[in-house]
Amino acid sequence: MEDEVLVSSPLIPEKSKKRYESAYKFFKDWCFAKDNGPISEALLLAYFQEKRAILKSPSSLWCEYSMLKTTIFVNENIDISKFVKLRAFLKRQNAGYKPKKSNTFSRERINQFLEEAPDEKYLLMKVVMLMGITGACRSHELCAMKLENVKETGDLFIVTIPDSKSGMSRMFIITEHLAKVKRYIELRSKLTIESPRFFMRYQDGRCFNQPVGRNTFIEIPCRIAKYLNLENPESYTGRAFRRTSTMLAANASFPESFVGVPPRSQIQQVDVPMIVKDEVMSDNEASSVEDNASEASCAPNRVSYNINDNEVVGLSTSRCKDEIVINGSEFSSSADQNINITKTDQASGGKPSFVINVSNCSNCNLTININY
Repeated sequence: MEDEVLVSSPLIPEKSKKRYESAYKFFKDWCFAKDNGPISEALLLAYFQEKRAILKSPSSLWCEYSMLKTTIFVNENIDISKFVKLRAFLKRQNAGYKPKKSNTFSRERINQFLEEAPDEKYLLMKVVMLMGITGACRSHELCAMKLENVKETGDLFIVTIPDSKSGMSRMFIITEHLAKVKRYIELRSKLTIESPRFFMRYQDGRCFNQPVGRNTFIEIPCRIAKYLNLENPESYTGRAFRRTSTMLAANASFPESFVGVPPRSQIQQVDVPMIVKDEVMSDNEASSVEDNASEASCAPNRVSYNINDNEVVGLSTSRCKDEIVINGSEFSSSADQNINITKTDQASGGKPSFVINVSNCSNCNLTININY
């Protein structure tokens, strides 16, 4: 009966259901072996003290706690999140712990591998690297990618991830090294097997009728690091491509959330709030700046905002925390609708200090933080 309740509960993530079942069964077997009574805080403390020697890392303990918290609540209606001593014990395990993180590839190393490594041996790895870094893909997303998810459109490839970890589909575009992708697709098309998987085993310049498994995707960053003679190649794990994508986006001063391109859809008549937050100076700092400015020039330090070349009234100030709300009904419902926001600081000679371009929005809220 307990298994039936566990499986049918909507509180259990579908993808992790087996792990939750296994964790709960292991805990119940431990309780039976110890001949313990009903679940209590003291019982769980004893259990996690034993698990600490097995799981080693604090993150694994927290993962076990999370699974037991859900399964115990579902099956026995006991909320272990109220056990304060247990949570304090788990938090103490974080002291002095430094999690191991995968190393990342620099842009120079990426280009070196894509341009210098022989395609006869490394073509599959090159395409995997392009997909993994451009789309910030996880290993299981690369493994599950299908032929229908990769579309060639003119001088670019549009790749769709239909079922990401968040449960929502996303898209990204490949615009460089297209010849590598085209070459792989050409070799992939020669296979006679009707497999929907995009990545098939590649060796000695040809593809074979065998899909690439997830463990192979996890090992590919390490193999690339060995080819490039990088230090500690074993530290380039299956998360290397995704972390590299985040690192490159950060170095380019580009928001991480814009790495993937959402599917194109028609713009609806909705309100799109655009929030621009400036660092606020204290009153003393502001008065000091204003006094110095008045001595140097009689012209006020006027800051103006323009949306599609139309000035927003009431936002002329030397220091502010602004919120600009754009009503979507004021713009056409075209798939090519662009919204341009320009901030002009008169103190810098009247030149625009930043320009924000928002394109192809559909029922979305955008928050833009600008610190200067």
